[in-house]
Amino acid sequence: MWQWFLAGALVLVNAATVLIVVAVVRLHLRRAAGRDEADEPPRQPGGLPEDIEPRLAERVERLRGLLAEADQRIAELRRLREPARWARQGPGPADARQREVLRLARQQMGAVDIAREVDLDVGEVELLLSLYGSPEAGRA
Repeated sequence: MWQWFLAGALVLVNAATVLIVVAVVRLHLRRAAGRDEADEPPRQPGGLPEDIEPRLAERVERLRGLLAEADQRIAELRRLREPARWARQGPGPADARQREVLRLARQQMGAVDIAREVDLDVGEVELLLSLYGSPEAGRA
């Protein structure tokens, strides 16, 4: 009779041991995942944390600040780019021969051929092509 009592007690001890091991393993896994129950914010009935609105408002404000900073940087880059474009392009060709140089350059003529056609020095043709941003600048 005492053997049955001993067997029942062993079964109960083993069951309790298994339950304790399962609880410890679950707790360890939660902590390893960074989600300790004590660290989790209280939840609303819908399942969202109660402090979600202030956290979202904080992030929205941070994003607005980052967008404003990005807009300022874009405006600064555009401002810095403008003088370089005007310096490169200049006011435009002044006389008919300069306009003719550019027209011939658009027809893929080289600087030497343009200089012969318009009766200018090659250096002057190359200068005009580089001043007015022609892709043919300096091509002989």
